[in-house]
Amino acid sequence: MTEPVQGQGEGGDKYLANLLTKLTEDPRTRRRVLQAVKELEPNLRFPDQDVQDLREEFEAKLAEDRQKRESETIRARLEADRQRLADRYDDETIRKIETDVMQKHGIADYEVAAKVYAADLPPERPERDDTRHGATWELPSFDEYFENPMKTARANAYKTIDELRGKRR
Repeated sequence: MTEPVQGQGEGGDKYLANLLTKLTEDPRTRRRVLQAVKELEPNLRFPDQDVQDLREEFEAKLAEDRQKRESETIRARLEADRQRLADRYDDETIRKIETDVMQKHGIADYEVAAKVYAADLPPERPERDDTRHGATWELPSFDEYFENPMKTARANAYKTIDELRGKRR
């Protein structure tokens, strides 16, 4: 059998009543004591504690809803940013941007990550220039020049200008 509580017996009930009163008056222990009492007697009501429990439940629900809204907003923004990248890059390149830049460097902005990705790319090799030493040249057909020299000269000049502009791009 268990040991009797100090003061049990004559006046023991009074001691337990005083102890329970102390426990319920102390803000540190009140909630736990009332929860234990409600567990044994579910029909008992403690309005002040019930209101506090409801308030805490409501605040937790509000915080959860706020967090869901914020995460949905962030998810929608990220998806819109990803769609903007889809105009410039294919799916494989976007995956590389996500893994090689965003996750590796902790970047949450697709536009910034795309700029970092583009800056990290090695420069494209220049196309081989056929005007180097030893290259062969094609001379234009002189028959065209004799027929209409101005038209042929202008057409060849525009052709050369277009080739030079194409190499710069």
